[in-house]
Amino acid sequence: MRNGLTALALAGALGLGGCGLGTESDANAPVIEITSPRIQPVRATVDFSATVLDESPIAWVRFMVDGQLLFEDTAAPYTTRWQTTAVSDGAHILTVEARDASGNQASRSIEVTVSNAPPN
Repeated sequence: MRNGLTALALAGALGLGGCGLGTESDANAPVIEITSPRIQPVRATVDFSATVLDESPIAWVRFMVDGQLLFEDTAAPYTTRWQTTAVSDGAHILTVEARDASGNQASRSIEVTVSNAPPN
């Protein structure tokens, strides 16, 4: 350029770091809140969903049951259905993992109790 400024230097000087020219980096992991299931015990088919927030776009959100991948989502709303009859009755760990476009990752887990036994 004539005055020696590159596009990146100019964007930084003008405070336009968020304009997509790569002058800022996101060092923060996504924030995850598991929004469903909320009622326990769970049985049959239940919604498994989460809210994921970050200043960068979300690359993916993974839903896991006892460490095993159930579903991967790449667009909000982040949700899937979980067939609880695929696991034994008792305690299970539901985990949501998320990664943003900058490569930052986070996870959040909850314990749920599955009870598919017929009522007495």
